[in-house]
Amino acid sequence: MRENCTQGSVSERSGNWPAHLDSKRNMKPLSMTFDKNAGEYRRYRPGYPTAIAEKVVSILGLHKSCRILEIGCGAGQATNIFSDLSPTQVCIDPGEKLLDECRACHDNMQRYSFECSSFEGYEDNPASFDLVYAATCFHWLKPGFRFRKAAWLLKENGGLAVFTNRHTKKKEGFFSEVQSVYQTIAPELVPSTPSMPMDEAAVEDNPLGLFHQAAYDREIKYTSEEYVGLLRTFSDHIALGERRLNELCNGVHILIEKRYGGSISKTLTTSLAIYGNAQR
Repeated sequence: MRENCTQGSVSERSGNWPAHLDSKRNMKPLSMTFDKNAGEYRRYRPGYPTAIAEKVVSILGLHKSCRILEIGCGAGQATNIFSDLSPTQVCIDPGEKLLDECRACHDNMQRYSFECSSFEGYEDNPASFDLVYAATCFHWLKPGFRFRKAAWLLKENGGLAVFTNRHTKKKEGFFSEVQSVYQTIAPELVPSTPSMPMDEAAVEDNPLGLFHQAAYDREIKYTSEEYVGLLRTFSDHIALGERRLNELCNGVHILIEKRYGGSISKTLTTSLAIYGNAQR
């Protein structure tokens, strides 16, 4: 685990969201593909370790009945992660079908509300939330804008939690052999030699301080059906179109059944970053 605190300040604490900080409310096109397969998203996307909620609550000192904003709730994989706090929680997502899935799974949660909105388009009063969090969606938001708007929405002692599930790519066994299926059906999805990724969050405009970073690893087993269901929730796969996606999923399903006994395992790493007012 790594801990760090960088300096920053939170301003623009009154009035409506400042027009000069507007992102023009444009979203990356691929970010809008998830709604097409909302049912699969709910069934096959993994959730998050409870240790994340425990760490966020501990670092930020969150209390019972606090007010929370969940950005990009999707089908609800992380919606109840802070339920022990009995919060007043607003869950937003731009996908109507995804939001319906989330609402249906959490209709018994008191003081939870659901709004079909992007983060860019969401409107509320400044200093409204004790916690703003985003689960595997923060990368879809406009760099710079995302931190500034989160800071504007947070109370003075509030915090932003960003956590992301990433499948650790293996280079042997199934994950090596499956590349031939991709090469035949969807060569544009075959990864090229990777370059060192640039950490946008480390260089963009951010009025918040970084309080804490951590990573959590889990090994998840998938049947052939579950794995191809998961593939159907990835934006770049959905963008192939239904015919090619079906063909790709069929090829992957056959490979898992014939060569790997009907199931595979994959390492899932969940990264966590917690931000807050560095002057608190």
